Amino acid sequence: MGMPINKPPLGYKLSEVGVIPEEWEVKHLSCLAEIRTGIAKNSNRTVSSPEFVHYLRVANVQDGFLDLSDMSKLG
Repeated sequence: MGMPINKPPLGYKLSEVGVIPEEWEVKHLSCLAEIRTGIAKNSNRTVSSPEFVHYLRVANVQDGFLDLSDMSKLG
């Protein structure tokens, strides 16, 4: 016999990443954000028209979730 499948709580659904709220969709990160590398935060490079964007720091990456309460900007 297989393992019993538990029904998610009311308002939640089972997805390929686990139990999530019913109104959420599972998407690849690349569909939601542009992922960039190669920019040094403290470089001496001058930018004529900087575009300020949020970026993740090590402090934002927690065990099993992202803490976005204190986001830094780069521009």
